[in-house]
Amino acid sequence: MLFVGSLIAAFSFLSIKSSPITSFKLIFNQIYWYILLMIQPIKFGGFFWLCMSTATRVRKNELHSVYFFQVIQTYAVINIIIFFLFCIAINRILLTGDFNQPFGNIDLMIGSILALLALILIYRLFIVPSFNYLSIYYNKVTSLIVLLLSIIISYYSSSYIRIIDEKEIINPKEYCELSYILKFSPSHINEINKSLYLNKCINLFPQ
Repeated sequence: MLFVGSLIAAFSFLSIKSSPITSFKLIFNQIYWYILLMIQPIKFGGFFWLCMSTATRVRKNELHSVYFFQVIQTYAVINIIIFFLFCIAINRILLTGDFNQPFGNIDLMIGSILALLALILIYRLFIVPSFNYLSIYYNKVTSLIVLLLSIIISYYSSSYIRIIDEKEIINPKEYCELSYILKFSPSHINEINKSLYLNKCINLFPQ
């Protein structure tokens, strides 16, 4: 948990306008982050294990828990990258109004490297080991089809189970406060109806 908190603080360097680190940290509801990072691997891993082990048990009647632990191991590594990518998206929204629009070359470079790294890690830590294990019992074509179907089924099945609302990971009030500070310079801050801006911004978040 302390490590995730440190990542939140460290990421604030991406804000070219130097928003206060404490303000950036307050945007995130860290408790929800911790819960989400723990629950998501278990949800997806459970469905993935169910799909893959069902197919594998036709050939060998075991639990084949290796599938579940492979998911947990992969998430343990890529959760850090996912968090940084989420921070990049929030930073872009704050500074440009669009998470698809990079704020600068550093933003674009870091985002591209992290996204590529995530794909490589998913392939090496999750896809390849799962495929190789299933290939012990089936031919490669069948193994590939079963693996892809299991990933698709697991993804959609786990998305329907919501223990917490992902939207709760952002604190609307703190987000809007920081957004206001970044949008309006101190020399113009008295000319803007701050209360009206904050109310309008907060109302954009689902209640």
